[in-house]
Amino acid sequence: LTWTVVPAVKDAIGWAAVIAVLGLFLAPVKDIWGGKGAFKAKSTENLATGFPYFASFYNCLLWVLYATADLPRLLQPLVINIIGMTLHASFLSVYWRYAKDDADRKSCLTAFLGGAATVALAAYLSAVSGSAQPFGNVAMVVNVVMYYSPLAALGTVLKERSVAKMPFAPLLMTFIGSSLWFTFGMYIFDAPIFIPNVIGILFGIGQLVLYAHISAGEKKRAAEGGAASGSAGTAPAALPSTSTSSTKTFHTTLAYRPRVMIPPKAAPIRPHTRVAPRATAAARSAASLRVGARIRHAPRMRMAVI
Repeated sequence: LTWTVVPAVKDAIGWAAVIAVLGLFLAPVKDIWGGKGAFKAKSTENLATGFPYFASFYNCLLWVLYATADLPRLLQPLVINIIGMTLHASFLSVYWRYAKDDADRKSCLTAFLGGAATVALAAYLSAVSGSAQPFGNVAMVVNVVMYYSPLAALGTVLKERSVAKMPFAPLLMTFIGSSLWFTFGMYIFDAPIFIPNVIGILFGIGQLVLYAHISAGEKKRAAEGGAASGSAGTAPAALPSTSTSSTKTFHTTLAYRPRVMIPPKAAPIRPHTRVAPRATAAARSAASLRVGARIRHAPRMRMAVI
């Protein structure tokens, strides 16, 4: 199956792909150069890994070397990759400067040296073959790694069940950009362009599905937490203890309970016990007079003397 490439159609598809990938390249600007980005905060704690910046930088460099040898046919890939190479050089520099710890800095060094070795290998193969095709072939492999690079944060995302370190914009731009570059590559039938973008489309779909799944779980947990806090807020407050062992407890009790007047308890009366009323002073005096009168009128006893 063959067709004639119409330059106007090729350019329309190519520039649309440039715009889509430009959005992808600009996505990390907020994380690196924004008000709360790594440069202002002097920290990369909010970034899962710096690997995507290194992979993207070397990917763009290889595409620049490949497209330069085939102009004007590959003008759009050349333009967008010069922009991407410049942006990602700044991103990786900031990330490396403010890496989390020695292990993170060591991983940055490994990524940098690995990328440099890859470009050197492509340059050697190109010099041996006398063609720029090795740059395109190696760029194709690195392009697949670049599309895979957001999955480097997959372990963190699954462990925390959060998409905070898996930004949505790069995932969406990956899918859109891969679709447009695949169309562009197929239209001009350039294998190093359309082959990696088939994988990019598949990775893009997989990452979007994963993002949607975890994001839905976060929203569900947030809704359940909000409902729980709401029900707790409307529940009647429990009354404090009625113990009056301390003045603080007593006053707290009065603040929540109405005051109830309780009459003092009467002293218990033992059964079958009669309590005589206490006599008044006049009654006691009259009783004394009656006793004295009986004594005076009583018959005197005579004592017999034997």
